[in-house]
Amino acid sequence: MKKGTPARRPVSRRSFSAASLAGTYAFRFSGFSMLALSPPPPPPVPYYLVGVGLITLRRDGTLVGQQTSSTTPMAGNQAAILVCNYTLDGTVAVNPNGTGTASITFTPSSSSSDCAQEEGTFSLVVAGSNSIWLISTGATLPDGSSADEVVQIEAVRIS
Repeated sequence: MKKGTPARRPVSRRSFSAASLAGTYAFRFSGFSMLALSPPPPPPVPYYLVGVGLITLRRDGTLVGQQTSSTTPMAGNQAAILVCNYTLDGTVAVNPNGTGTASITFTPSSSSSDCAQEEGTFSLVVAGSNSIWLISTGATLPDGSSADEVVQIEAVRIS
């Protein structure tokens, strides 16, 4: 090595898996959804979604958790906040490079009949040793229809 040349540190090539991400995470999310309110379909109404929760990722790639969300229409005369509590159940698949996917079933635990079950799919990336970022890639309602939504999630490991 030349005199005055700093030594190079070896580049860490960390490999990720569901097992390496196992733990409990606190998360927050926000996004938008479009919903036609009643037949005959009027123009869809944009909704703003926010929420927080806890999720536990298990070494085998399964996940469980709970969340509370608030939803409100951004147009029309039906502006009211709907608060729903959900239990979460699903799976996560993680590639060695830290990218992956998740599939989650959101089951209402709230008493409101306006809180609907939903199946969601997500793309994810490991954003550090204790954090994961996700974006929605699809959602299906109980009647089989798709929910047009864009949601981003930030999760931080707490244990």
